[in-house]
Amino acid sequence: MTLFKSKCVSDDRINELIFEAENIVPKVTDVSGAQRVLERYTSIEVLRNRSGAVESLLKMVIKNIGESHHLSDVHKFLDYINSIGKRYIKFINQEGLYKYLYSDDVLSELISKFQDEDIYEIEPYTKQESIIRDMRHHAEYTQDIPEISFFEPISEARLTEAVVNHRDELERIINALEFWRNLLTSFESNIGEFETKADVCPTLIQVNTNFKTLSAVLSMFCCDKSIRYGRICILDTNALMSMPELLSIFDGKNTMVVIPQMMLTELDGLKKSDDDEKAYQAREAIRMIDNYSAYDWVNLKEQSNVELLSDDLDPENPDSRIISVALKYIIHKPILVTDDINMRNIAKSQGITTMTPEGIASNIQQSEREQENVKKKDKKKRK
Repeated sequence: MTLFKSKCVSDDRINELIFEAENIVPKVTDVSGAQRVLERYTSIEVLRNRSGAVESLLKMVIKNIGESHHLSDVHKFLDYINSIGKRYIKFINQEGLYKYLYSDDVLSELISKFQDEDIYEIEPYTKQESIIRDMRHHAEYTQDIPEISFFEPISEARLTEAVVNHRDELERIINALEFWRNLLTSFESNIGEFETKADVCPTLIQVNTNFKTLSAVLSMFCCDKSIRYGRICILDTNALMSMPELLSIFDGKNTMVVIPQMMLTELDGLKKSDDDEKAYQAREAIRMIDNYSAYDWVNLKEQSNVELLSDDLDPENPDSRIISVALKYIIHKPILVTDDINMRNIAKSQGITTMTPEGIASNIQQSEREQENVKKKDKKKRK
């Protein structure tokens, strides 16, 4: 023992002298046997104080452990390892050894714990426990979205209504969906294929189904966070009629300009107006749209999304239909450009920022001046 305590005997040499597979492997036919082996060897102070030797012993024992059938046995085993030292729980996770402890029976029992409120009493020693606990916690957190419970069946219509009624929380709802997707990825990396493994827990399947439905509902909104434009502007018909050169102001300004199809329909009608001035303005606007239609930053594809409108707004009203297009982009804080004062008031009531054509043109010019000043200051600093 004195020799073992000295640094002249390496951990590898101790492993060769003491940890003989033919003596250990036959005794670890189940978790209880594995724990007895650990207790026997780690009761020797000199071994217990050599972390490298303990890690080698853990690796041999766990890799050869017999199939477990009860989650409680696995947790008892992990409790003992934790009592030796928390560092060894970390070692088991880093080496992926925890996967040897979880038979299909044990995994099924763990997954079924998702539906129990006492799941948080389980110590999250391994990634498996952490994932199931995190999934439960996240499903509970999502219940903060008013009017819905992810633990119960939710129709797409009902979920759409809840999201629309609380679109001021849309960013949080989107983040909740993204976090759930990350949890699913972790589940499949560490536990197995979700659809196969999770079928032992109908509640977990139901929660995942509701998140799938939420994904379909959110597809109505332009929620792609990788969108490359710094500003999104939705044009009202009168904005382009009063300032046909407006589109040229946006060129090269990191702005996506959305021209709703409702606006194209209105312009088509106005070009035949008995009012010569309106007819001329409509034709000029149509010509300008045609000139810029090939640019990537001009979007002519957006149809009305009347399902996003509040119940108080008339879905047949052209202004409401253009506002509904802005609502589709609300997560990106769009700007509705219009000369119509009342339309601006209605849009503001829906949480949409508005500007006049002159206002947005001035805003872009101001931004350019500020950027130019920053460049000049940077240039002076470099000198």
